[in-house]
Amino acid sequence: HADHHLPKFSQQGIVAYKESPETLPRFVFIDTAGKESTLFIPSQRNEINYDVNDSLLVWTERHNHVRWENADRSVIKIMDIKNRKCRTLRAECFYTSVSLSAGGDSLVVVSTHLDSRQTINVIDLEGRLLRRIEMPQAVNVASPIIATDGTVYAVETSVDGACIVNATSYIVS
Repeated sequence: HADHHLPKFSQQGIVAYKESPETLPRFVFIDTAGKESTLFIPSQRNEINYDVNDSLLVWTERHNHVRWENADRSVIKIMDIKNRKCRTLRAECFYTSVSLSAGGDSLVVVSTHLDSRQTINVIDLEGRLLRRIEMPQAVNVASPIIATDGTVYAVETSVDGACIVNATSYIVS
């Protein structure tokens, strides 16, 4: 028995996050003929969240601090699907919910800082910060996306419930 989570479709086939009792969790590619191959076996994951386009697969991984759990960090992994080479973007915060821009030239990611403050960061594929959106203190955000016009949307949750918001309406730096 295996579970294929959050399938993402492309012209070449399907990318999915596969979990089973027999093997380590992994990203797999299923071609149009139904043949499955392993793309990458990640280390400790923050969540089952990733994004893919025709050439890149991106996700976040957790890196535990050896002595203090509140100092855990995460990294963004970027894999070139064609040559299967993977690289890492490091940060001094905890990344979650990464997604690619429509053009595939930037990423949007939720960052949680040590003071529990959250920001939505738009970064280029080298990790340079292009835009930072400061979120209100009592609000949690997830699943950010960048629309083709550059507008950033996200799911916002608070004590009042959840909704989709135009995150660029908050403080942008």
